[in-house]
Amino acid sequence: MSASALLVELASAGIHLTREGDNLRVRAAPGVSLAPYMERIKAHKPELLKELLQRRIVEAATVEPDAFDRPEYDRLWRLWHAYDAAGGA
Repeated sequence: MSASALLVELASAGIHLTREGDNLRVRAAPGVSLAPYMERIKAHKPELLKELLQRRIVEAATVEPDAFDRPEYDRLWRLWHAYDAAGGA
């Protein structure tokens, strides 16, 4: 299963992941159990981190020109390249 497909599945179940450095933060809708998903989240952590970083880069790049934050975009790209060079997913 791809990280993208897993994120879609989690979102449809009411579970949302965000990236904080090398950690995943999990937020679930009230009443939603994480238990059925935790093993897959742990098993796919590197791929999920990379997918979330890629989504953040696209998000940063697809704004109106006046809202484009060049330093943030450059920071994300440096992070991407460092992650990729270190053998990230």
